[in-house]
Amino acid sequence: MDQALKNNMITQNPCHAVVLPKKEKREILFFTPEEANKFLDSIKQSKYYPLYSLELVTGLRLGEIIALRWENVDFDKSTISIKQTAAIVRKKDQNNSGVIHSEVILQTPKTKKSTRTLYIEEVIVNMLRKLRKEQLQRVMECGDQYNNSGFVFTNDYGNMIHPRSVQDHFKRAIKKAGLHNLHFHCLRHTAASIMLYNGVDIKTVQEILGHEDIQTTLDIYTHVLDEAKREGQRAIYNSLVIKEESVYYA
Repeated sequence: MDQALKNNMITQNPCHAVVLPKKEKREILFFTPEEANKFLDSIKQSKYYPLYSLELVTGLRLGEIIALRWENVDFDKSTISIKQTAAIVRKKDQNNSGVIHSEVILQTPKTKKSTRTLYIEEVIVNMLRKLRKEQLQRVMECGDQYNNSGFVFTNDYGNMIHPRSVQDHFKRAIKKAGLHNLHFHCLRHTAASIMLYNGVDIKTVQEILGHEDIQTTLDIYTHVLDEAKREGQRAIYNSLVIKEESVYYA
């Protein structure tokens, strides 16, 4: 339409008068710190415990955390580097049978900002060291039956863990813990919410989450920012002694 306007084919662009509907903001669900601790305590004997722990302190996307490789873990610098992500894709059967099947592929992160390096504290470093040691022990014990794939989080055969396996386990785990029904991505929202409630600036949260622009972070976590602002104002009230019955005019 704009090109037609430039070419004098029309006198005005009718599309400019169209009022687009406002994008409906989806509700962001997350654990409170107390709920997150209850969840972790309920699965502390599970092989998924290291995965959930790392997820809650980094806010990685599911595809990012299951695609994490040992070569991307720097124990000396206490960092992990996000360089690839796993995704489920649907493909037609090669025999032209019309059957659609899905498979997990590795690909580069969705945005430039998604390629990032994050710090991990000593408790996570030690947890990952122990996990790596256990994997190497299984390689020695099982030989060719265990695939030393290089992934941090694997199934019983050493292969990259399937995203659906994580999602299914998470559903069972929160039900067992007696928590409300959330999906795995809510752990990412939990990490972001904890940071924001504790005064971490929005730019830093954006960098940690790997959002391409800060507006994405602002749009997703508007309600959290509003509540954090309210808490900030309450802190002022709690620090001052303001008497309602004071004399206003003398």
